[in-house]
Amino acid sequence: MNNKRKQLIVKIVAHLVLLLGAITMLVPFIWMLSSSVKSLGEVFVFPPTLFGEKIVWENYTKISSRFDYLAYFLNSVKVSAWVVIFQVFTSATAGYVFAKLNFKGRDRIFTLYLATMMIPFHVTVITNFLQMSMYGLVNTLWSLMLPASVSAFGTFLMRQFFVTVPNELIEAAKAAAELGYPVLVRPSYVLGGQGMEIAYDEKHIREYMSIINMNVQEHPILVDKYLLGREIEVDAICDGENVLIPGIMEHVERAGIHSGDSISVYPPQHLAPRIQRMVTDYTINIARSLHVRGLVNIQFIEYAGDLYIIEVNPRSSRTVPYISKVTGIPIVELGVRASLGEKVPEMGFGTGLYPPAPTVAVKMPVFSFEKLPEVEVSLGPEMKSTGEALGLAETAEEAYLKGFASTKMAIPKPEEGGVLFSIADHDKREALELAETFAALGFEIYATTGTAHRLNHHYVGAQPVPRPGEDTDKLAKLFDSGKIRLIIATPTHGRDPMRAGFRLRRMAVEYGIACVTSIDTAKLLMKCVKLGKKAEDVPPLGLHDLIL
Repeated sequence: MNNKRKQLIVKIVAHLVLLLGAITMLVPFIWMLSSSVKSLGEVFVFPPTLFGEKIVWENYTKISSRFDYLAYFLNSVKVSAWVVIFQVFTSATAGYVFAKLNFKGRDRIFTLYLATMMIPFHVTVITNFLQMSMYGLVNTLWSLMLPASVSAFGTFLMRQFFVTVPNELIEAAKAAAELGYPVLVRPSYVLGGQGMEIAYDEKHIREYMSIINMNVQEHPILVDKYLLGREIEVDAICDGENVLIPGIMEHVERAGIHSGDSISVYPPQHLAPRIQRMVTDYTINIARSLHVRGLVNIQFIEYAGDLYIIEVNPRSSRTVPYISKVTGIPIVELGVRASLGEKVPEMGFGTGLYPPAPTVAVKMPVFSFEKLPEVEVSLGPEMKSTGEALGLAETAEEAYLKGFASTKMAIPKPEEGGVLFSIADHDKREALELAETFAALGFEIYATTGTAHRLNHHYVGAQPVPRPGEDTDKLAKLFDSGKIRLIIATPTHGRDPMRAGFRLRRMAVEYGIACVTSIDTAKLLMKCVKLGKKAEDVPPLGLHDLIL
């Protein structure tokens, strides 16, 4: 007999045994129901019959008239509800204590607690009665409910559950609750923002920890308060005392997107003079306090009018080549000279913040998502760009336009196609204004179901389209028709490739449709659309035009 046949026989036997067990369990219930509609004499007839000669429905009427059946039923409901609720509460509380709190004698106390399950109920009847009598609760529902509010077996089950919950998850959730959502969750000592995630609620924390704990973590998982502010980046040269800041770069996208994936502009376009002075002063003081000799990179966040420090790196950054080009300052060379003992004032560029260039330079990230299948397109704390380009112009809008052109990002036109919106809940308010502007510019507006409902509710006419998984073929035909030239799809959370948002963004890449995953980037694109120019219409600038 081969293995397949043996397995088949085992399955058949197993199913027959289970079927027999199910029938055995059902028989008493069926007998109870059939007996309820028999006369008293027919109940005890031998051999027994499933149904009597006559179905006696009057049994239910008699029992209802003889007994206050409704009161009995309600009492059962009250007792059951109380016992379930309070047993869950007390068992969960005690189970968590025995599983996660370390205190002297914990295991011995738990053993004694479990030992109470071996005491028969009949042994405790008299003591329970005396206790209820002491408190005047005899002949009340409380005498049934109170003793049953605590369960050793329930505590055992809850304790076994809490043992399986990683301590890191509990600590992360506790830290996030204390800080207030959203929070940035990340492993220690990573490059390029690897493994970082923004969590908006406890569900996100659980998802993240389940992913990150697949591998043993040598160092702690960090939970930081996430500030949705403007990110600022500075590279400076210091000789231990004197500091030269070639320039301040402002990120277009708010904090939460890796600096390597964000669009950066120099000189800053939206930073108040007070904030720029604070950035300069903080950079000088930090470099001096750390006794830096060479290059230092500092990243800030401007949030609610205050300035916060994200990180300080004793190295150059990816913005150094750009600042060097547009300012004419050989930053790397000066950093090396400073590290060898030369003083900054002697290098010929002065100290403090170097005067800004007369024109605008934009650093644009370049991505290769079309060559990386099944990779999430949305931007976040993890770096995903594979290159960078530079846009130079006399105005910021023209520099952005040239920057987009250098990355092969086509600026959409109303006559070429519409804009599809698929927006996360926390971005919908800002997306509404964005959609209104695109509609006013003459674009046809499309949106996935939830977003379309929100837009139409605020009188922005949006054609609803299915999400991937609802009617993928219809969506594919729409993409293939060329009716959509731009997709604005902000992510909710997570990295699950089965999520509709993930698949929508991947479809955009596969169909060659421009896909933006940040509201700030979308606003920038809108400005370029309103500019009404092509990149080739902007007069070219050489680096000599930027250098003072």
